[in-house]
Amino acid sequence: MRWIAAFLLSLVFISCQKENTTPPVPVPVSDYRDTFVGHYEGKGMSYSAIFNDYSETQHSVQAQVEFGEMDSTINILLIYDGQDSSEIRDWKIPEDGISSETAGGGSSYRSLSIVFTTDSMEYDYFGKCGIPCSSGTYFKIKKTALD
Repeated sequence: MRWIAAFLLSLVFISCQKENTTPPVPVPVSDYRDTFVGHYEGKGMSYSAIFNDYSETQHSVQAQVEFGEMDSTINILLIYDGQDSSEIRDWKIPEDGISSETAGGGSSYRSLSIVFTTDSMEYDYFGKCGIPCSSGTYFKIKKTALD
């Protein structure tokens, strides 16, 4: 009889044991855009051509790349010669870091290509500004430790 009472009592204790309610530690989710986000610096060039007149200007270029508002997008703030700036918002960037976009046609054609590697950003813009005219900006700048 004692044996049965001890057995039943041990079943009661086992069934009343409190479960471990500690929530699991969340595993950080890696985002491929982490590779592209940061600060970049270097030299670049802008150019324009009207008929046979071609001019080229060298610039110091800084770029600050941040996460965009939507998945798969980034925001890019470009600063030329420490003062002139432009911003690209919610630029769609795939995992391979290679993206481009074209618009218009004929005398209003324009294209933009942005390519990221683990340590650099390449930017190539071309635009028509009428039949006899075109302009563009090109640079390949390095990622710096100022993120």
